[in-house]
Amino acid sequence: MVSVNMSPVFPAPTGSAPRSGMEYQRRVEAMTSLADGAGILGSESIRHIPNGWVPLMERAISGLSALMTRPEDRPVAINILQTKEKFGTLRLYAERTGSRNARACVTQILFWAEICSATRCMLNGEPGTLRHGDWVLTLSDDAVRLRKTDP
Repeated sequence: MVSVNMSPVFPAPTGSAPRSGMEYQRRVEAMTSLADGAGILGSESIRHIPNGWVPLMERAISGLSALMTRPEDRPVAINILQTKEKFGTLRLYAERTGSRNARACVTQILFWAEICSATRCMLNGEPGTLRHGDWVLTLSDDAVRLRKTDP
């Protein structure tokens, strides 16, 4: 069996997760507006992502929106089907149509978000690691301490 260690070319943003419910709501609304304005379908599925992964999702949505404006790489359509946590990482599932290169660009952005989420705490956005137990979660040391003291 071959083991592959992947790291993103562009590192994940750190420490910029929303600090309040109002800020979370404002930032999610801004993401959905950006996606809708770019013609990306299914933006409602990004409304319930973990707080710590908001910066990752903002960057992913920004990248997808930018693709929709580039004539040479523009996908015909992007439809975000589902956004969820799976095995401790952020997963974005999307249908995409267009040229092979356009579809590949979308795939790269979705995969970037997934691999970056494996090193960002899903609660606070700080550096984190995949923690195995009853659940597989990506958490910072502070989040693990909080989870132990206040389950």
